[in-house]
Amino acid sequence: MHRPLSPLERWYWIADGLSPLNVVGRMTVEGRLDRLTARAALDLLQRSHPALRVAVDETPENGPAFVRSGRPIPLVHREESRERLASSDRWAEDADRRHLAEGVDPRNGPLVRAEVVSAVDGDGRGVHELVLVLHHAIADGTTAISLVRQWAEYAAAAGIPEPRGGSGASEDGSLPPSTEDLFPREYRAGRGEAVAAEKRRRDAEDASRLAPVRVPRQGEVPFEKRRTRLVHRRLDAATTRALITACRSRGVTVHGVLAAGLVEAVHRDAGAPPGTRFAIGSPVDFRAELDPPVGPDEAGTFVATLPTIVAGGADLWETARAVNADLARRRDHGEHFSMINDLAARVGRDVVRSIGLIEYMDREGPINLCLTNVGAVRLPERIGSLRVTGADFAAGISVTGVLVAAATTAHGRLSWNLTYVDGLVSRDRATRLAASSLDLSVAALR
Repeated sequence: MHRPLSPLERWYWIADGLSPLNVVGRMTVEGRLDRLTARAALDLLQRSHPALRVAVDETPENGPAFVRSGRPIPLVHREESRERLASSDRWAEDADRRHLAEGVDPRNGPLVRAEVVSAVDGDGRGVHELVLVLHHAIADGTTAISLVRQWAEYAAAAGIPEPRGGSGASEDGSLPPSTEDLFPREYRAGRGEAVAAEKRRRDAEDASRLAPVRVPRQGEVPFEKRRTRLVHRRLDAATTRALITACRSRGVTVHGVLAAGLVEAVHRDAGAPPGTRFAIGSPVDFRAELDPPVGPDEAGTFVATLPTIVAGGADLWETARAVNADLARRRDHGEHFSMINDLAARVGRDVVRSIGLIEYMDREGPINLCLTNVGAVRLPERIGSLRVTGADFAAGISVTGVLVAAATTAHGRLSWNLTYVDGLVSRDRATRLAASSLDLSVAALR
């Protein structure tokens, strides 16, 4: 197993080397789950996905490469009271203090670590939170939630089955092709470079004409000292259902109205006059557009963040429509592929050779203000003997942005995780923005 990192993977590896760039998935289940079963199921999950069995070799002449790691996925068991385990505040504390703050070990691998937090009754039954922390080079939000669900499936199965393997895994266990190698033909090689150059020209024109404002910073933090922090909120089932219904009746997506609420919260926080424009990034999942298509259960990173420029101080539903329309237009133009091709033209072999890209992403990149929404996660009520009670994900920022909101809807409840770079944004301000952005979206229902 040896494959050079693609430009996209190399960019994530470079960013993570400066500041952890983790993707975190978690699922909570009720039932009997002992330590031996959790370990055996995790081993089967690792055997199912070659991406969970790699490290990064930094020394090859042509740049970093994935190589085989013989280490099992590190697994930690922790115990909590049932009351603490049920609290979303406790999950937020864990994500804030450890899952997003501590990177995985790319040199030795694997590029993932795991945790089981349990509140166990006297008969061995209890509540268990399964957590996977993954390097962004091998996972996005969809991957993180899918893998933690597969882990639960292996744990719940009677007589633990052999790993099924993903469709992207070859028979010899080697890594599947990189994301870029699966791009539609018109976005590969020279044609892809030309389309990316045209997108870069349009972006420059938009920035000059619309002059979007960046999220105001409260300080400066060197790249290597940046740390992702997290603030968590959650909507109850009734409010989530009302939000979904209102969006359908007005012909907009939940993503659109959440993005509008986030923009308006930042606009008000900045004290900017009405009409001030902000660029908000939206990660676009393109698994179904690849050649061949990639299923949601495959490990990998299959998203690109597209910026949409909208005005603050406007009607929330109109802003939501503007976000939806602009994203649809950009997607029709293949800008999600062009975004990655443009990145490929700028990223170097290491931090030193990529400093221009790092500074560009910090100064002009689309993740300065961003909403990543995996949407409604279809979870079964039960997985074998385990009852599923919820799922969630969060994403690190590293050197790529300032504020990133991650939304997940599972079992009828919307979870809202706002991550920020400590020092660029204060804890008090992030807490205020997390509340106001969601409150503004909910207030539009009235």
